[in-house]
Amino acid sequence: MSSQSYELKDASDSQSDSPVLPRARRGCFIGPVLGFLLTLLAVACAIGVGVLVYFASSRNIQCQCRTNESVEAACMNLASSGDKNVCALCLHKNEEVVTFDVALVKDTRLPTALYPLHYNLEIQTNLLGMDRNNLTFKGYVEIWLRCDVTTDNVTLHVEGLNVNITSVKIKAEREGSNPVVDYYEEDKERMFYIFYLNESMQAGLTYIISMNFSAPIRKDLVGFYSSFYKRNDRNVYLAATQFQVADARKAFPCLDEPGLKATFNITLVRPLHLASLSNMPMLDNSTFL
Repeated sequence: MSSQSYELKDASDSQSDSPVLPRARRGCFIGPVLGFLLTLLAVACAIGVGVLVYFASSRNIQCQCRTNESVEAACMNLASSGDKNVCALCLHKNEEVVTFDVALVKDTRLPTALYPLHYNLEIQTNLLGMDRNNLTFKGYVEIWLRCDVTTDNVTLHVEGLNVNITSVKIKAEREGSNPVVDYYEEDKERMFYIFYLNESMQAGLTYIISMNFSAPIRKDLVGFYSSFYKRNDRNVYLAATQFQVADARKAFPCLDEPGLKATFNITLVRPLHLASLSNMPMLDNSTFL
């Protein structure tokens, strides 16, 4: 940081008739008019960049992929996330290709009409197979939902799970009628299961939605996934969970957003010779045949 000083003398004490001038300032100085124009230019550039980013991200992405279902699905997922290099990655020469447009998914947030208060979750894991590809689990969940705004549907996060639609039940916790699911819609892009009801859930009441579900145990270290270790040269399988930030939806139907906090009671069903570990105290340990 530079500083400037001036020497002041009384004219009566001066032995010279020359005027005393301040020392010359050094450096680069910008006048107020030029400073204002530069600031205005910077603001205009920032706005221009924002507009370009908005319109670039709003366009559909045209992608070409081999007519192989697994490759095509991978391209669709990449394009939906906004990866504009996906076409170059998926296109293979000298092979038949298929072209499709993918609209970017913008609104991935859940509706705000319902807020989760509590989950009763039961998971039964099948780790008895010798092939990691065939490990499965099934479950049952009850979700207490506070209705803040009258609504005629329930939207949950579900990814990679098989929901038993005939098992879905909704009931009012205390007073009020029990809505029935008329039909449902699966929005795979946003990982939504939307249950449309024959009558609206009323604001101010609490409802309980319950359902059965099942799925293969995953191998990609997210949701409810499998791992293994060696014992006497044999693979011993285990199942673990990884839910952060938004992977609980891969293990059970839920409202899977960090801001939607709730309490849980979890029941793990397993054979007697296996063990269950949790980061919370055990409430009960019972055996049944």
